[in-house]
Amino acid sequence: MKFKKTGKNAVEIILSQGELSALELCPQQMDCTDPLTHKILCRLLQRAAKETGLCLTGSDFLIEVSDAQEGAVFTLTRVDGEETQTQQLVQVYCFDSSEEMIQSGIHLHRGFGNRLGKNSLYKWEKKYYLSLSPLKEDCALVKGMLLEYGGKAQHDALADGILKEHAECLIQDTAAQTLEQYFKY
Repeated sequence: MKFKKTGKNAVEIILSQGELSALELCPQQMDCTDPLTHKILCRLLQRAAKETGLCLTGSDFLIEVSDAQEGAVFTLTRVDGEETQTQQLVQVYCFDSSEEMIQSGIHLHRGFGNRLGKNSLYKWEKKYYLSLSPLKEDCALVKGMLLEYGGKAQHDALADGILKEHAECLIQDTAAQTLEQYFKY
């Protein structure tokens, strides 16, 4: 296990295959919402703070996992200040069917129009996901409307990052407008 400070807010944790096995971590199938995975990552963060001298407590982190020749590299970047405020504005919703997704997009665009900011539609593992950044004052109203059609991600910024990296993007930046344009009734 090696720790490397890569910036004032970032650290790399390099783990061998044996260390990954001992920690019961599988980078390709890691679920950060799983309590055991969360506990392991917290322990790694504490050890990284001790080894690098980087203050890592009381912050949110973005985690990037990449394969190394004989293991994996976890890059943890602390998100604070303006970055945290930006991340909190991202909202991600999941829909089980195309009907729910289409109806939500139509009503969303009719209710909020251009105040939605960028909103992208993804498909991943037979479900549809809408990632959007509404104006701060509209966040609660958007949430209330979309919860009628689907569920909300527990960790929006993390879900948004996972979707951007792993899911198929069906409509980028203008999902609600495009759905309303093509499926209006």
